[in-house]
Amino acid sequence: MSTIATKLIEGFEGETIVPGDSDYEQARRLWNGMIDRRPAVIARCTSTDDVKAAIAYARRNELPLAVRCGGHSLPGRSVVDDGVVIDLRLMNRVIVDVEGRRVRAQGGCLLRNVDVATQEHGLMTPAGAVSHTGLGGLVLGGGVGHLMRRHGLSVDNLVSAEMITAEGEILRASADEHPELFWALRGGGGNFGVVTEFEMTLHERGPLYVGMTLHRLEQAAEVLDLWHEVTVGAPDDLHWMSVLRRMPDLPWVPRELVGERVILSPVLWTGDAAEGPERLAPVLDRLERIGAAVRNGFELSYVELQSGWDEIMVHGRMNFHKAGFLKPDRIGDALPAVLEQAMVMGSPWSLIELLPMGGAVTRVASDATAFPYRDAGCAYNVIGMWEKDVPNDTNIAWVRETYDALQPFSTGGVYVNYMGGDESGGDESAYAGETYERLQRIKAQYDPENLFSHNANVTPKS
Repeated sequence: MSTIATKLIEGFEGETIVPGDSDYEQARRLWNGMIDRRPAVIARCTSTDDVKAAIAYARRNELPLAVRCGGHSLPGRSVVDDGVVIDLRLMNRVIVDVEGRRVRAQGGCLLRNVDVATQEHGLMTPAGAVSHTGLGGLVLGGGVGHLMRRHGLSVDNLVSAEMITAEGEILRASADEHPELFWALRGGGGNFGVVTEFEMTLHERGPLYVGMTLHRLEQAAEVLDLWHEVTVGAPDDLHWMSVLRRMPDLPWVPRELVGERVILSPVLWTGDAAEGPERLAPVLDRLERIGAAVRNGFELSYVELQSGWDEIMVHGRMNFHKAGFLKPDRIGDALPAVLEQAMVMGSPWSLIELLPMGGAVTRVASDATAFPYRDAGCAYNVIGMWEKDVPNDTNIAWVRETYDALQPFSTGGVYVNYMGGDESGGDESAYAGETYERLQRIKAQYDPENLFSHNANVTPKS
């Protein structure tokens, strides 16, 4: 810890790290290995007073400011060159109100902090799909996840948020307090201040049932046709994410399939797990008749579900992603393009995800929150991921080509949490026109100088 930096940040009692400190190199690294930024000060906050002090220090010295939790921002917006990083990871307290069905989680929590604490009481709140993701960025961007069709997006379960403004004021935003700010925080990203606590609704959650099949890519066209048929109008309790990729070396994968291009079909029953085998049998039987190389059915806990992708989405690999939403009536038309791009996928870690929307997501009005894509039929994520010793250009080109191939079938716009950093239309592409204009007015009220600009930025406008 650097005592020099501590003295510079008046009133700061947390840990500070500056260039030359022994832990500086590790502290500045993000999940995406492509990011290599060198902040002037990393302020590891332990309290709201620390956050206020770090904000004041950045303003007083006219330094750029970034806010970090899990560090999963693909374009590296969690760290800024020659500026101040407010690192919230030491602020990770979780308080579960079992009777009131609420959880209060500090802004530095990872999803696993919340998942483990709430599952001790048989409860959960819907949030993401990788357990080492930061809660803050995930929730503020919307919160697409495994149980969104049953329980909605993360923002649909946000009850209130404690936020510190650029002026150092501590606010509580909810439906009754600062309602416009509350609207903006539910999808508008980190544009308005530093959120130091989230209060969210909890739902009862026992084990889930998963049916898993794996097919070689030669059968993928039939699998995707079935996926499209089943997911259109499916019950809220059925979530089927299709994943096209080269198969990694995992314990349950047959040796002859390691490295092969495949389509992976995790079909999730989010109702009573005891009903899962019967409810999913018709789908799994049809998948098996297509020629499944693997078929498994098993129960797992919510914590296990949430951490299931951790061994793939590891820290330090090179990552370049692009994503969007398919129109409900164009999903079938898009599938040949998906399949064609999967056939030329290079890296063994790259993949294409197709995540059906619908269910509870669509039963919230499109203007009720700042997440504007509720009527989309399917979210897609084109994930380029490769090791550091592999050239970047080929993998980046494949992601861009795949994204371009899907544009004729897309709604336009981008899920802010999946933004790669080079979207046409810039940061504004994360929001529909009227949504963006409303966010601009709220930004002008709470951050008129745009101090919080190292994000998918909304420029203030009165």
